[in-house]
Amino acid sequence: MNPHAKQIYTTFAQVDSRDVVGKKSFDLKNVVKIDPTLLTEMHHHRHNEQVTSFVFQEGHPLDLEKVNNWFAYLVQFKGETLYRYKGVLYIKQLEKRVVFQGVHMLFASTEGAPWAKEEKRQSEIVFIGKHLDKQELAKGFHYCRASFFAT
Repeated sequence: MNPHAKQIYTTFAQVDSRDVVGKKSFDLKNVVKIDPTLLTEMHHHRHNEQVTSFVFQEGHPLDLEKVNNWFAYLVQFKGETLYRYKGVLYIKQLEKRVVFQGVHMLFASTEGAPWAKEEKRQSEIVFIGKHLDKQELAKGFHYCRASFFAT
């Protein structure tokens, strides 16, 4: 963590862009001031094949009740292995997109911006975690598709 970085407290990322843009936080000169040995040390790391990430997209609208049931299942039974998950959902019953994010068993969603008239409506979800079953996640996401028939 950068000890010189200004901490900004916010709700749902409501922050003046001038507080975060153009600060040169990742400028090499500034980074070397924090860690002068950065460029002289050898960097060794190993990759962990147990940690994976998947992205799912769906152009068909999703059913709100099915989505709620699926996320309740994921949070309760898969939460420990879900390091991070986030996305945008196209819900049949709503005019606006739903934006969500989660870390392990912590989950939050909010109503996002309305879909623009010319904008392609679609859901997109990203999962990052340990021992994730891609087929199980894909099956659950597909289960959330809304029916063509009124219920």
